[in-house]
Amino acid sequence: MAAQLFSLPYVRRGIRLIHLSNPVFNSARREDVSKLSVAVNDRINGYRVTRVTDVPDFNLKAIELLHESTKAQHLHLARQDSNNVFGVGFRTTPMDSTGICHILEHTTLCGSAHYPVRDPFFKMLTRSLATFMNAFTANDWTFYPFSIQNYNDYRNLLSVYCDCMFHPNLKNMDFHHSIHHQ
Repeated sequence: MAAQLFSLPYVRRGIRLIHLSNPVFNSARREDVSKLSVAVNDRINGYRVTRVTDVPDFNLKAIELLHESTKAQHLHLARQDSNNVFGVGFRTTPMDSTGICHILEHTTLCGSAHYPVRDPFFKMLTRSLATFMNAFTANDWTFYPFSIQNYNDYRNLLSVYCDCMFHPNLKNMDFHHSIHHQ
């Protein structure tokens, strides 16, 4: 069952938001996941629950949601865990073999509308309590995950990541810098 949830077709359908111990489900943050009561077609903060799956091998409940106005798909993984995990993924089908998707992965992390500093991603690496921060580009998708145990720092990283993903600066100089380092 777990392999089915994380298969490539799941990632390829468009934007993916993935949370583990997300504040949308505060009641499950430190409690037994079996007590979490969520059903298909429940409405939560603008999302509609489309599927709920228990994954006993990982002691988690996978909750698939669809944001009703944007149609963004969201996978929430609820489990007892001290980490707060977030990731956003995009379908990035290349038109050629120049590596442009990987270059854009790096350029996207070079500042945004609300965080116009050069390379906020690398500044966060040294100033954050994150247990994991990275970005990945595969053949036809790009994914930006992070994990952190401190909830206030989680909210800060979430703000920076989302602003970089949805409002990147994409400056010409950063693009050329990324090409040079590839």
